[in-house]
Amino acid sequence: MDGVGAVRGYDVFRPDDLRKLDDFLCRGHVRPLESLPGNVFTIAMRHDCDNVIEPAVRMAEWEADRGYWSTYYILHTAPYWRDKWTLRSSLDRIAELGHEIGIHNDAITVQLETGRPAVSVLSEAVEELRGYGFQIRSTVAHGHRR
Repeated sequence: MDGVGAVRGYDVFRPDDLRKLDDFLCRGHVRPLESLPGNVFTIAMRHDCDNVIEPAVRMAEWEADRGYWSTYYILHTAPYWRDKWTLRSSLDRIAELGHEIGIHNDAITVQLETGRPAVSVLSEAVEELRGYGFQIRSTVAHGHRR
């Protein structure tokens, strides 16, 4: 792989960026947040999957090839969330590589825009991912600027 390529104009990791990251990280010590052993030689890495998911799949493959495992936070308001085939196949691939799946929480924005209770919005998104067989144990805020 030459890098994690551009998808519809979004920023990418170029080959030199990936080489620098690989040089910086200690192989065998990068783990998803759920499995932190608490020793000083562990790096917890996360990815917030905002607008497109295809680069996340390629990054997950790149990491797994090097023995790195991360947490991928999936945004329930992203365009890819509505494409269930892309969502499922991407998440299945990320998870089969050994990475953790979490929820990238944008429920407050949805509440402000629609009036639906944020707790209901988030619960539905988490339950959908759990329905696909993923154990969702962590969340990170999305942080819209609206």
